[in-house]
Amino acid sequence: MEDSLIKTLLDVKATDHRKIQEEIKSRLEKQGYEVKLEKKIWAEREGKIDVFAKKGGYTMGLEVDHSQIRNKSIRKLNYLKPDLAVFYMKAKNINWPANYTRARQIKVNAVLIHACGHKVEKLGPNFSQYKKQEYKEAPKQRYKKFERGEAPSFRITETDEKILRNLADYRFLDTNHIQALHLEVPGTTLKTRLKFLYQGGFLDRPTGQSLYQKSQSYIIYSLGGKGAEFLFPGSKASINRAKRNREINPLFLSHELMISNFRVVLTLALKKKRGVELARWRQEKGLGQKVYSEGEELPVFPDAFFTIEDKNDYLHYFLEADRSTMKTKEILDKMRGYWQMWKQEAHQDKFNISVFRVLTITISEKRKENLRLVTKQANDNRKGGSEMFLFACEKDYNLEKPESVLKPIWHSPKDDKPHHLLE
Repeated sequence: MEDSLIKTLLDVKATDHRKIQEEIKSRLEKQGYEVKLEKKIWAEREGKIDVFAKKGGYTMGLEVDHSQIRNKSIRKLNYLKPDLAVFYMKAKNINWPANYTRARQIKVNAVLIHACGHKVEKLGPNFSQYKKQEYKEAPKQRYKKFERGEAPSFRITETDEKILRNLADYRFLDTNHIQALHLEVPGTTLKTRLKFLYQGGFLDRPTGQSLYQKSQSYIIYSLGGKGAEFLFPGSKASINRAKRNREINPLFLSHELMISNFRVVLTLALKKKRGVELARWRQEKGLGQKVYSEGEELPVFPDAFFTIEDKNDYLHYFLEADRSTMKTKEILDKMRGYWQMWKQEAHQDKFNISVFRVLTITISEKRKENLRLVTKQANDNRKGGSEMFLFACEKDYNLEKPESVLKPIWHSPKDDKPHHLLE
């Protein structure tokens, strides 16, 4: 039975990962097998097996790899314990030493197939033909945090593409943010994928973070040139932006990461609420405009604008991330600008909204309270403060308990009582 299976696999003509699976499925079904593609398994949250076939009491598990057997593939097949485990290699140049070394981890019958060269290698403890050549493992390359070494050989996985799209959308994320957005991926696996994506040029690690990296347990990432080309083929603007991200000013990087942190926490918090979602998020220079009050020019340049859909009700917010770098008068002029924008209904033309709130996040409770008191003067001459403005300290919400951002941690200039974000 194994010989016929091997012949079936060697005859596969497809080269694309998914098409290989589909062609194998078609061939096995003609031989009377019941076949499932990407069957879900939950061995250490390792995901799905490429092909699982069954005929009577005989089972086969198959993983499609590139040039060497991945540890993840071995773990999945060892967990399933099929009668025959198959590693299908689609590359022309196979990393035989690595495969022989990793074969020691195989706990079931296994066969490695090099389809491009129509070659079969039987690996595993239950095969008498198992080659016992001794190979010395090459010393592991030591990578520096902000210098690329020799790029490892890898293919872009579904998880990789999701990470790339996260960075294209958020612009800057650290390892904690990426892990929080992908809890289904084990931490060690995620760190390995991030390392590969960085060494391969798909992600960048902005150099500005190196100034304070020694005190941080995370690494900040942005989309790299190859990542931009992968997501947006031929887009010079995206590639140039990726290059600029790498050399970003450290202070601006801290500011942008503060915004990303809030957005990630908010996104995770809303996912836990039924019927509530983050419907829109905009973060670009085009958000800004100027309003005038009695001939005085007041700039309104929000850091972000977003909309929350709450059971068919739309709540609109402008976001200001304050890192205690602006003077008090600059803050007051900014808040007066928002007030005049509302009073003059300028927001209706530019954003097509009727009402909004202005959220300001700060790095300390003291700064939050100072800005709250300053903003009492923003609404013309009444100086009573308005609930249009809400302030919170970033220490009051976190990735571990993202729902904290929706709790009464927000304060307005109008009163001293705490407010909920969605009230």
